[in-house]
Amino acid sequence: MVNLFPATKALWGKKAVHDDQEFWLPLVAHLIDTKNVMQWLYNNWISEGTRKILQQNLSPEDTQKLVGFLGFYHDFGKATPAFQYKQSFPRNKDLDEDINEKLRRAGFSSISMDNYRVRKSPHPIAGETLLESFGLNESIGSIIGGHHGLPPKKDVTFKQLNIYASNLWGRDTDTKIQDEWKSVQNNLFKYGLTLCGYNDINDVPEVTLPQAVILEGMLIMADWLASSEKLTNYSNISLFPLISLEENFDELNMEERYHQAIKKWDISDRWMPEKIASVNEQYRLRFNFIPRPVQKEMSETISQANDPGLVIIEAPTGIGKTELALTGAEQLAFKQGKSGLYMGLPTQATTNAMFSRVKEWLDSIAKEQAAHPDVKLLQGKAKFNKPYTKLPYAENIYDDTDGAVVINSWFAGKKSSLSHFAVGTIDHLLLTALKQKHLFLRHLGFSDKVVIIDELHAYDSYMSSYLEKAIKWLGAYHVPVIALSATLPKKKRNDLLKAYLKGKYGSIKIKANDNWEANEGYPLLSILDGNKLEQVSEFSIANDENRTINVVRFNGNEEEIINKAVAEIEDGGIAGIVVNTVKRAQELARLVPENIEALLLHSAYLAPEREKIEERLQAKIGKGGMRPQKMIVIGTQVLEQSLDIDFDVLFTDIAPVDLIIQRIGRLHRHKISRPTHLVKPTVYITGINGYGDYGKGNEFIYEKYLLMKTDYFLKNKINIPNDVSPLVQQVYSPNVDKNIKDISESKTKFEKDLKKSKKKARVFQIGNPNEKNMLTLRNKWKEDIWLRGALALEFNEKNLTTLNGFNLKYSSKLGLMYEKEEEDG
Repeated sequence: MVNLFPATKALWGKKAVHDDQEFWLPLVAHLIDTKNVMQWLYNNWISEGTRKILQQNLSPEDTQKLVGFLGFYHDFGKATPAFQYKQSFPRNKDLDEDINEKLRRAGFSSISMDNYRVRKSPHPIAGETLLESFGLNESIGSIIGGHHGLPPKKDVTFKQLNIYASNLWGRDTDTKIQDEWKSVQNNLFKYGLTLCGYNDINDVPEVTLPQAVILEGMLIMADWLASSEKLTNYSNISLFPLISLEENFDELNMEERYHQAIKKWDISDRWMPEKIASVNEQYRLRFNFIPRPVQKEMSETISQANDPGLVIIEAPTGIGKTELALTGAEQLAFKQGKSGLYMGLPTQATTNAMFSRVKEWLDSIAKEQAAHPDVKLLQGKAKFNKPYTKLPYAENIYDDTDGAVVINSWFAGKKSSLSHFAVGTIDHLLLTALKQKHLFLRHLGFSDKVVIIDELHAYDSYMSSYLEKAIKWLGAYHVPVIALSATLPKKKRNDLLKAYLKGKYGSIKIKANDNWEANEGYPLLSILDGNKLEQVSEFSIANDENRTINVVRFNGNEEEIINKAVAEIEDGGIAGIVVNTVKRAQELARLVPENIEALLLHSAYLAPEREKIEERLQAKIGKGGMRPQKMIVIGTQVLEQSLDIDFDVLFTDIAPVDLIIQRIGRLHRHKISRPTHLVKPTVYITGINGYGDYGKGNEFIYEKYLLMKTDYFLKNKINIPNDVSPLVQQVYSPNVDKNIKDISESKTKFEKDLKKSKKKARVFQIGNPNEKNMLTLRNKWKEDIWLRGALALEFNEKNLTTLNGFNLKYSSKLGLMYEKEEEDG
């Protein structure tokens, strides 16, 4: 074993002042801490499926050595004068002088550093430069250089060696000082090489790009964990504490220190998915009901896949796709060795509704395995979700043998995606395709999970471009994906299947029936089993799942729509009105007679009030709700997605046909008795002034081309499920356009907008997973500034304010309203 020089042991890795007492951590201690954590994460925390990705071209022993190497050498760049003479933050002159005195006593010559030049050599870049100068291959060196969240820019090591060499070795012209630093660096380098089990730096293997991204994510996580003095900022639970300035490296028991820290940190349990022996029994166990025929048949088909990848389920609303997907998640997690779940949905409202359902499923698993799985609600208003905020924190659980779902507070902020189970808005998945800091951490979190994408139809061309790129990366990690939709154009289905294949295999060579791209079956189950595509469309549909909807075009203004809705529920019933803009919804709500209960829901409410409205909605017209005799529910698109609510009669603004069918999914959704005159399901289509004229609001929200085609093909009756796929394919296929009058102008605009949207999306996307290595990724990287979060509005005591020429008013009843300011003169 290589012995460390006293000068090597004098290098600092961390320094701070707590309660007027000076603390530090020797650099070598932090490197060993991170190596130990990195290897523990590899052996105990990441899933078996993710370990197999890392072992694709390596033996388990070689992979174990590699992750330890990355952990130890991640901060090698701190063994430079640029870092060692760095000021503390916040600035503490006494601490800095005492640390510098330690260095002088260890044999380092006193030098002063140029702060401007020092900033040109951040320690990750310095580390990559030094290690590659020792002979480390660039695919691993770039992981060292990128462990603070962004991959280094091209030719960065050349600049370090030729322009900023003084940052690495002291004064350019003083060989004595240079030799001091080179001697210590060489000593630390050889010590680490022996510690990690390598005889020569050339024995460190190269890795592929997907492996590099996962390893980078693990390294960032390990570094953050090994840098955590306490479990959280507000906790007294100690993990990797600093030591007093009077103590030194030789006094530390590194093995005991690491074991104690991991014992305190590892407070939530990993999921151990089991094989499902009986589908009927599984549904009874998890959901307390026997599956419908279509659920049972789809679940049994999924169980037969040997190497399941992407599963796309197209089926009518109300048949239980959520339970089908959760059952599928257990099947696929067992097959592919994954240890978590992410369910992505289009809006905060849908995540709120879905979280409770996923939590109930996870409660069953927790009790069955007497475990404490951690869950995260990934959306901006999570703190207002009562089922989520009522969950216990993992660190507060003591001697609970029954099992319970918990929140692990360490998985917060940028670490949130690392939580084993998560329900969130789809943007958290789409961000895996976006050039952004700490992208690797997000990829690590998703690589361990089964991913469910709900409401697949809801994503426009811009979002779909990101989704396809995300799907490619999930394919590269062999992450099983379950995509759900009541309505899906076959092109979107085919694009996702090809994207997953491209990510997993580097090509789209597929074994399938000749007509797979033209398949219009419905319901339809598409499964990628390896590179073989299985598509099944013959399922048992119960009589109550086959229904005919009356479609009536209703050309009326807001007052006439409300009058018609009131007339429809004169003898009782629940009328739903779904419109395309918040302003139109508010105008309709003002017109509802005072003697009829009304509920308005849209996105322009403060979070606490929106939460109350959603609770009230579910309590009244959700499954098992206490339905009032009469009620009018008015809302925007938030009503069409994932909310398990039921209308007796439906009014909807014109929209693309797949969204109209989705809205119809809230009509007669549950098996309940209805007012006699509303026994036959009827949907009134509003917002059509005439063929090709749908008003500025509707045409701003949706492409006129799709509205015209929907108007053209939508007849006076829709049979579900038989008419769903043919209708959707007709509207989204350009092959039928020659038969449609006056479509050319709107089609040209649609195609132009589509092309522009896809081009815009590509600007901010990362590369493909099949590129050579991290060098390719970093050479294409572009730092972009994104405005994230929310705009803060300050209202006066009358809840009024102005913004960019508009008067804004907030009402707890109607939400945020606006009107343009009147111009003087």
